[in-house]
Amino acid sequence: MLDINSFKKNIKSIKIKVNKKKPVFFLSTNLFNLGLSVDDLDTISNYLLSEFCKFKNSTIVVPTATLNILESSETFDKLKSKSSRMGFFSEFIRTKKNSVRSDHPLWSFSAIGYYSKHITEKVPKTCYGRYSVFDRLLNYNTYYICLGDVKSTLAPIHYAEQMAGVPYRFFKEFKIKIKINKKIKFDSYYFYAMINSLKITRGNNNKIVQMLIKNNVIKKFKNKNFNIYLSDYDRLIKNLILILDNNPKIYLNDQKVSFNKNLNF
Repeated sequence: MLDINSFKKNIKSIKIKVNKKKPVFFLSTNLFNLGLSVDDLDTISNYLLSEFCKFKNSTIVVPTATLNILESSETFDKLKSKSSRMGFFSEFIRTKKNSVRSDHPLWSFSAIGYYSKHITEKVPKTCYGRYSVFDRLLNYNTYYICLGDVKSTLAPIHYAEQMAGVPYRFFKEFKIKIKINKKIKFDSYYFYAMINSLKITRGNNNKIVQMLIKNNVIKKFKNKNFNIYLSDYDRLIKNLILILDNNPKIYLNDQKVSFNKNLNF
């Protein structure tokens, strides 16, 4: 059962930390398996939308990725395709009448508010690279906010991986069926995929998150049901890239794996 008073107190504390004009809130949620009811999730969603929209000329951005398309013959329709494993709040925002969504069939974002169209329109074919939504958010007064397990929801790390040029990822091309203006076509999109090898498995971001919290890059707000995390997005990205520059294998379970050998793509 949701402790609504504790939750509202934390959101109030986070709002006090927001001191920039025209703020953009990159909101991510991971509240799976916590025993919260549908009514609890609706309460959280409506409260988040109401409180963060109170900031003048604010924008809310949520991830609405559909990586599940790679495992099916589904056509991506940005008006109808549901996000996959992006959390309840992403679907809550995506389905709002005044929300807009980017066109990328693998890593889309939905947004509401002042800069929503600027952030989501005419995105490139890559998921995380230059001019992607991850990249564009650096041009605004963006705050990263996560409800729940931040270790498994830290999507900005993939942008940092590409910027740092980590050795365990490569660009992979996919032909994807998309629907645009009632017409269906195949087009190429590029995903920064992990090398396909049993020796290369990703970790849970625990070390990275601990470093970010220790260095006050991410602030943790303890809640009875779940924790909430807040970070200045620009500072978060800079620190993630710095961490990966210093240790390009920190994201992996086995950091001793050698990339001198011919690993399969």
